[in-house]
Amino acid sequence: MNAPGVSLVSLLSAATELVWSLGLGERLVGRSHECDVPESVLRLPILTRPRVDPAASSRAIHQAIEDVLTDSANAATSLFELDIAGLAALRPDVILTQVTCEVCAISGTDVDEALRRSGHQTRIVPLTATTLAGLWADVLAVGAATGTLARAREVVAKLRARCDSVRCRTAVLSRSRAARPLVAIIEWLDPPMAAGNWVPELVHLAGGDDCLGRVGEHSHWIDWHAVAAADP
Repeated sequence: MNAPGVSLVSLLSAATELVWSLGLGERLVGRSHECDVPESVLRLPILTRPRVDPAASSRAIHQAIEDVLTDSANAATSLFELDIAGLAALRPDVILTQVTCEVCAISGTDVDEALRRSGHQTRIVPLTATTLAGLWADVLAVGAATGTLARAREVVAKLRARCDSVRCRTAVLSRSRAARPLVAIIEWLDPPMAAGNWVPELVHLAGGDDCLGRVGEHSHWIDWHAVAAADP
């Protein structure tokens, strides 16, 4: 059973898709500027906006981010702005956000501060995953906060079953060749960044070995010499 009357705001695109997977799409009343799946969420009010131009080049975005985060003369060192008045007007029962990356989306700390300033008391559920196991835990945490824990357990069971199915199939393939292929996952180009968190786990599931990423650790800066040396 869904928690009766619970209203939700999602400030993370992955959280928005999670809400829909739990059958709670109609409970969403607000979203981030990045939430666009499913298409029906586009009608919801946007509560965040970036302080850098997301359409700029990779290098320009990188420099703009550094400028914002190191601007000691500017009290607003977050990369994202939150519509505090709009959030307060919506009065959500639950806000979904994240605490793993201050660059990827608005942080839980910024949301806490915004709520303090607005005077509205609500429950914040931060997504904290850095591994696949952490992702499953996040799904269950959102389910517990929204009265959909049974549905959340079903979603996790299906996701784990899919992973197990892929693992079994790629294990057969890997036995038929001399070695698993080395794979480099680059999530930022200028400067280059190796993908971390659960991405190396996905590479392994798919039958490869990530030669640059580190399971459970944040993505990290590298250089092209390191990519060449890894010889993916």
